[in-house]
Amino acid sequence: MHFTRWAVTTTILVAEASLAASSALLYMPSFRKHDSLDDLMKRASDLYEGDLERRSPQGGDLSLSAPNVEQNTSTLTACSTALSGRTVSNEVGMAACYNILDWHANMGGMFQADLRLFQLSPATGAFASIPMNAITVNLVYPNSTQFSTLMNVKRSTTSLQRRDNGTNEIQQFSLQGSFKIQIDQSKLNVTELMSLLIPQITLDATSTNGTKITSDLVSDDTAYFVAGKFKDEATPQIAKQAANPAMAVQAISHSNGFVLPGRTFGIFPVGLIVTGAWTFLFILAYGLGTLGRIRHREIYRKRIAATAGKGGKR
Repeated sequence: MHFTRWAVTTTILVAEASLAASSALLYMPSFRKHDSLDDLMKRASDLYEGDLERRSPQGGDLSLSAPNVEQNTSTLTACSTALSGRTVSNEVGMAACYNILDWHANMGGMFQADLRLFQLSPATGAFASIPMNAITVNLVYPNSTQFSTLMNVKRSTTSLQRRDNGTNEIQQFSLQGSFKIQIDQSKLNVTELMSLLIPQITLDATSTNGTKITSDLVSDDTAYFVAGKFKDEATPQIAKQAANPAMAVQAISHSNGFVLPGRTFGIFPVGLIVTGAWTFLFILAYGLGTLGRIRHREIYRKRIAATAGKGGKR
């Protein structure tokens, strides 16, 4: 009776604890992480007016700085040379030059990028009547990469001097970023690695009738890795392959490799804990009951033996 009463009491306590845990779970706040990296790089201010705009980094512990004067000049020269004589296919008439100025493979893929926009021809089509201060620039990096704007340099109208090769730089962005997921860089070749650092560039505006218009700067409209890191490895053919979004998907897949499923819990195992607690109590109660019956049997046999005059021995 004492054991039975103890087992029932223990069962009631576990049931109350399970109910309390369930109640606590119902009121547990839900934290959801919103990923808005695709919208980090927007500007709606005048491209031709102003001098310097600084923005605080959004995410990541990066300690990179803006390019120095010498680096800025050499990058501009390399970009202008690479875009010289190029014909753009977008209606805005712009070309882009994207370079990685600093790269730390052993620090989570931390990098500093330089993006420059050049006006190579007059705007046409839907963008012909759109003023420059109404155009926004959107950058979309692969899912493996996060970034923020370190500096946005806007060229004033007085500084818009067309170079001898026909290129006309109107905007410069300095970006910083890193890999936001685990990337095994040893599994990637140079082309796959570069694909994770290249964003898709889109120019957006609103037409006079309120319709949103968009123009993409495709790989033919962009010069990649002509200065800074990867400039020796990135031939025009390799850079074009790296700019393909499918290459970034392939790189992420190669980096992750095969992962054996079922090694981790997708959610917190509340059901497993409760079921395990009930199973443990059942085994404990059954085991103690079995031991009690064994002891009772031994005592009973000794008492019968003593009554029969065998001195309590079996």
